[in-house]
Amino acid sequence: MASPVSTNTETQVELNYFCPHCKVDVEKILNCSRCYFEQYCTIECQNKRWPVHRAVCKMINTQSEEWKKNNPIQSPSPFWNTATEDRVSQILGDHFDVQRADAPVAIDLGCGDGASTLFLLERGWKVIAIDYFDGPLSRLEQKANQINREWLSTKQLVIEKSDITKYSFLEEVDMIIALDLFPYITPLKLGELWRKIHLALNDKGHFLGSFFDKNHTCQKVYGAWVVNGLDSVDTILSSSNFYSNWRKRYRIKDGGSRTIDFWAIK
Repeated sequence: MASPVSTNTETQVELNYFCPHCKVDVEKILNCSRCYFEQYCTIECQNKRWPVHRAVCKMINTQSEEWKKNNPIQSPSPFWNTATEDRVSQILGDHFDVQRADAPVAIDLGCGDGASTLFLLERGWKVIAIDYFDGPLSRLEQKANQINREWLSTKQLVIEKSDITKYSFLEEVDMIIALDLFPYITPLKLGELWRKIHLALNDKGHFLGSFFDKNHTCQKVYGAWVVNGLDSVDTILSSSNFYSNWRKRYRIKDGGSRTIDFWAIK
């Protein structure tokens, strides 16, 4: 591909630490040794937090074991994000005015064929589109050139191939999109990626993403991991106090598979 390819795996954004029980920033932190998602400043805080964290900890640990058996990212028939323009416009349009005059910047993690990317480009955003697979990135590049060749030549659109769990966030941005991404990375990496996303967002930056609910078709077909309903997403979103004003909704596919889309503000 002619587009830039990310090869740097060193994180450029310095991680900080936040204890979800006592609600303070700390220099040293203890990880939950089961799920690696939540972190605490002391064992006492961890013990007091356990009644809240227990259900999500068990879910992440259990789903991690299932994920290891299937490893969907290495599947012979890998899944990639095929979010439709209608879905993207509903998610983005429902929450805020995406038409901006100040050239905001977004990162589209697991961009797939680029529905989210193209939607924002057409509204004046700069977008860094990232995916693990060559096929979707090639199709995105072709679509972008068909619509407006200047997007790539002026670097309003930057296309990068990268393992999302190793991606280097090199700048603060106004929005990060992660639609249908988290179910395809190991649950044990979710906490680290979550903290990177938080630190890469500007104050009041927007975070849009999704999880698959239990019994989702993609769990059976691709080996993706799933959450246990809206309560699980509530706990994940609030566990480190990263985001406020989140909203969630079910999107039900044919056959009854449910995807939980969420939007949050840093």
